[in-house]
Amino acid sequence: MKKYPDDPTPFTVPLDMNDPDTTMLSTWGSRLLYESDTTDAVPEVDLWLRRIVARCLADNPGERPNHRQLVDECEDALRQMRAPLSDRYASAPSETDEAILEFLKQYLYMPSPEPGPALGDTFLPNPFSMPEAETEGDNLGDNDQAVLVYSSNRPNEKNEDRNSDDTFFVNGALFRIVGVYDGHGGPWTSEYLSRALPGAIQQSIQDAGAAASSIPNIMASSFEQVDRSIIESAETIFAPVLSSLRYNLPFTRQRNEIAKKAAVEEVLQTQSHLDTALRAKSGSTALVAYIDRTDIHVANVGDCRAVLARRDAHTRNLEAVPLSIDQDGHNSAEYTRVTREHPKDKKDIFAGSRLFGMMPLTRSFGDAFYKYRTTDIAQYVFGNAQLNKKGHLSYHETMSPYYPLLESPPYLTATPEVISHQRSHDDVFMVMASDGVWAIKDMTNEWVVDKTMEALSNASVDDPSRYVMEELKKWKPGDDVTIMNREIDWQAREPKT
Repeated sequence: MKKYPDDPTPFTVPLDMNDPDTTMLSTWGSRLLYESDTTDAVPEVDLWLRRIVARCLADNPGERPNHRQLVDECEDALRQMRAPLSDRYASAPSETDEAILEFLKQYLYMPSPEPGPALGDTFLPNPFSMPEAETEGDNLGDNDQAVLVYSSNRPNEKNEDRNSDDTFFVNGALFRIVGVYDGHGGPWTSEYLSRALPGAIQQSIQDAGAAASSIPNIMASSFEQVDRSIIESAETIFAPVLSSLRYNLPFTRQRNEIAKKAAVEEVLQTQSHLDTALRAKSGSTALVAYIDRTDIHVANVGDCRAVLARRDAHTRNLEAVPLSIDQDGHNSAEYTRVTREHPKDKKDIFAGSRLFGMMPLTRSFGDAFYKYRTTDIAQYVFGNAQLNKKGHLSYHETMSPYYPLLESPPYLTATPEVISHQRSHDDVFMVMASDGVWAIKDMTNEWVVDKTMEALSNASVDDPSRYVMEELKKWKPGDDVTIMNREIDWQAREPKT
């Protein structure tokens, strides 16, 4: 016989999915869980549901509530959920967030992940790096004040640009690796690249005993290796946690969501795991130049830019020669490449010049959202409060509308385009800069080269980069700016004795 809310008959055990008792309990559970999503009562809802379910399944039928009692308890729970947080635990002050987490662990199999690499641990300090004082006049580009960083006027934002400058002596050869890294979504990926990428390239050259002809391939494989370490480290830590949940209680889907949040929260208490998640969530471009006595190889991922200033062999006028190509949706070759790599996607990959209307780049490090084949990590890890700015929408809230569009990831790659240049007597200097320079309206390579040459030709200017930066400020750049310049002294091509 069908039971109604005022039916005094206690719940029957065991619950059957076709039984009205189960239907009613499930309906109220769903209502409570829905209400918890509209408030900040997610931890408490598990407590109330657990109490109600435990009473409904009590061994002694006399302890089980009837339907009227169930309705009263659920309505009382709804009232408490809508109350201020300070009032919610009044009925059970011993029940804390920690107690709820401990309860969840009774039903949750969560393997303890191995600690991930802390920032800078993947590649140790390079034993082959030489102090700056030992390499003066090495013809690899000398300028003690070559790097200048400018933060645009964003009061509460950190500068996300990073740079690196390392000199190595490997297999009897001296070379320099110079890099500019423009981070987005935070400085964590760009910071990591500035420490890890030069060492990865150096180590690969050392292991291969490489000739100059193989440097472009080594740079490309090193870029890919470092990006894999960023993406796979986070996946290794969090994927097992998120895939190993199991429940034997009612409301499995909703309980799993609560459990995943709690499990991830605990894993993120380990600083190295938090660092790993932040590196994967944020992203960065990378523009890296390998300079030896005869060649320059520039590897680029993203939209930083390298420009070589060279004298025309006949007119002796200064030319601006690009040593990199911007990799974004405005680049028709990149637009075509990405589209061809995803022929089965039902929806357009690009909206305007941006990937899914959001990402302007077509190549980058990190940015795991565009590379993972599941959105679980984006939802539960990247959406965690520890990885998001207080008072802002979480990553999950911002990105969840795009989850259905990710049909065939990865959409971004960290494989660089490498441009090689054989050095000559006509080379004067090279400028490397983040897109805070190049994104300025009407900015050209020639303007930057001309202003740098102005500085180099003026004996009263001690720091060419600072001179150019001061000129740039007049254009009011809207993004962080990093400028590096390297003078190329052909006369010092042979090692000093």
